[in-house]
Amino acid sequence: PGILASADLLVYPASAGELELEVLEAMAAGIPVLTGGPCVGDFVIDGETALSYDGRSPDDLATRLRLLLDDHDLARRIARGAQDYLRENHSPAHMVATLAQRYRHCALAGRTLRME
Repeated sequence: PGILASADLLVYPASAGELELEVLEAMAAGIPVLTGGPCVGDFVIDGETALSYDGRSPDDLATRLRLLLDDHDLARRIARGAQDYLRENHSPAHMVATLAQRYRHCALAGRTLRME
């Protein structure tokens, strides 16, 4: 995460099929992200939290890089959109609430009294 402090953007060429922690860290740090293919994480939303490019096309990558480097407002919107999405959907409080809900659903179903 320390290296992200001086980054202008993160280019993530391709997902390895696992949760993209580098992308998540960059987004949380307010760094605009370019992704070269589909990602596992639900937090990568093209045009809202990141920009995607065709990983087989160097020209498309160059076009998207230029776009983010030249259009500072777009880069800020993408970075803020990512931070807002993470704050709303991936905060520690949200994750704990989701886990507790799953636990109640799976482990306690039919074992507790309902108060009505």
